[in-house]
Amino acid sequence: MKNGNKKKNNIWLVFLLIIHLAPFKAIAFEVSPLTLELSNIGKNTSSQTIIKNPSDRSMPLEISVQRIEFTHDGKRKLIPAKDDILVFPPALLVPAGATQAVRLQWAGLEPLSESQSYFINISQPPLSLPQETSDGVKFLLSFNVLVHVAPDNTAAQVELLSDGEIIEYKGQDKIVARVRNNGNRYAYLGDYDLRITDANRKNLRYRAGELESLGEDVFLPPGVTRNIFIPSNGTKLTEPLRLELSRPGAR
Repeated sequence: MKNGNKKKNNIWLVFLLIIHLAPFKAIAFEVSPLTLELSNIGKNTSSQTIIKNPSDRSMPLEISVQRIEFTHDGKRKLIPAKDDILVFPPALLVPAGATQAVRLQWAGLEPLSESQSYFINISQPPLSLPQETSDGVKFLLSFNVLVHVAPDNTAAQVELLSDGEIIEYKGQDKIVARVRNNGNRYAYLGDYDLRITDANRKNLRYRAGELESLGEDVFLPPGVTRNIFIPSNGTKLTEPLRLELSRPGAR
């Protein structure tokens, strides 16, 4: 079992904000880690995430499981999957100032031929509004813990399908290209070294981890093709471009 995979706590974090006209003091809670990996898949494979309630009142929470399925072009849909990962407890009341662990146990009956990803949604249930109303804001928070279930005999195989093209994207010059994960294990673009060479042999290089730190990482599930948008970082490049991906330390 692996847990606390360094990844990508901000990619799958979801806040659901519901605004009402009612007196309410915002109650927040904390969840850590927000990304986990389960490997050595077996009946007793499990991990845990920790919920902390720093507020001055008890907090009820509900937990649900959704399997993330992807089309070949990277579009996703969420499928209820409570029988794949068991959650203990599935609902809880966290006392004020307390911390509680939630255990996640793999329960899938069929062997996996490729990695599979899930959202474990931890959310506040809707609360009854007070009788008297005045201007106010009510926050209902929801966190998605991203869980990758990855058998040990799986591996990612990320391939560039196109040379880069310079475009303006969201007000910035970026290099767009297409990549595909031909393997049977998930990958992140930010795990790779990326080098871009232009027509004048000028180089732009991102080492593993740098795209993640810039918020430009891309999740690559097995069998999925996606467009990637790489910041030019102020470097003026001339087409045609040549892109190279390599694992850190690979020759």
